[in-house]
Amino acid sequence: MVPIEVMMVDSMARASRRIAPTEMQRLAGEAAIAKLEMAIKYLVTEYTVEFLAEKVRQDEYYVPPYQRELVWPDDKQSRFVESLLMGLPIPFLFLWQANDGRLEIVDGSQRLRTMVRFLDGDLQLQKLQQLPELNGFRFTDLDRSRQRKLYSRSIRGIVLDNLVNEAARTEMFNRINTGGTHLNEAEIRRGSLPGPFMELVVSCSTDQRFVAMTPVSTNLVNEREREELVVRFFTYLEKLTRDNGGFDLPGWKDRPREYIWAFVDEANGLARDDPGYLARLRQDFDSMLGEVERLFPFGFRKTATGKQIPRVRFEAIAVGTALALRDRGQLTTMPVDVAGWVDGHEFGDVTTSDAANVKSKLLSRISFVYERLM
Repeated sequence: MVPIEVMMVDSMARASRRIAPTEMQRLAGEAAIAKLEMAIKYLVTEYTVEFLAEKVRQDEYYVPPYQRELVWPDDKQSRFVESLLMGLPIPFLFLWQANDGRLEIVDGSQRLRTMVRFLDGDLQLQKLQQLPELNGFRFTDLDRSRQRKLYSRSIRGIVLDNLVNEAARTEMFNRINTGGTHLNEAEIRRGSLPGPFMELVVSCSTDQRFVAMTPVSTNLVNEREREELVVRFFTYLEKLTRDNGGFDLPGWKDRPREYIWAFVDEANGLARDDPGYLARLRQDFDSMLGEVERLFPFGFRKTATGKQIPRVRFEAIAVGTALALRDRGQLTTMPVDVAGWVDGHEFGDVTTSDAANVKSKLLSRISFVYERLM
């Protein structure tokens, strides 16, 4: 056993071997910080609930098209109102001043819209934990003095200058919404990477045939799960390369978020430069849906009455089928027996959710379907 004194000396020695930055490196780092500080100009504001609600009603503070619809269920909205009534600290609002003088709500749209709903009498409080006596109340049911106090409650915000460029706003939106549980990946991408490719993703996710083939819960619909499925389909289909008779995903680090993010950014650019790019992707998507609908007994479902679509199963079937279509042209020209393996243990093993994002497992499940369709 190594004496503790030796271990401590060794640890100190390793620390002492660290090479400190040079003065030139320090100056370069400081210059980089100063440059970014200058790029993001903002002011801190503090407005009353009454003022903010009126601005939202008048569309002076507006929710941009890329942001999600109001998805908080009534009980979560009620808890937010409860926090207001209790005087608890409320997170900052983040706004951006557009050229027309209106303020775009970068972060905080659900809080603002919840306030408007409650003040307008459209929200009935429910499932309150600290103020259960108010369950069933609407705004007009509160004592008049309490209404005035709520109107006067102040909320702080940060307003980004209209000169702040899109890149800086995108970065801020991303950082705000990855620091907690505000938005999921699909929502963050939609907000941070608007563009022609993302418009295609939204269009595909609302395609009636696709909706019918991908049953998901109301919560997952609100969280844009179908957009997540579509963007994964296009990412893997476009980025997969051939490798010694198999497939590879160059640059994959077992972290879908970064990989998909980079692809969406790239695809937005490709769509702007190549007018036919989106049409080809849409054709891939539509052809894949047609073959899955024809070949697989339950489509992407596990059973005829399945109410959810595991991502791993969708990725395997959708991408594997699309790759086979690219190589064979039309699967309808040759008989393909899917029923013999789609419900088998082997397919179940490759579509398990354990370590689902490990590169070898991702490639394995896609290759499994591709090889059987070929």
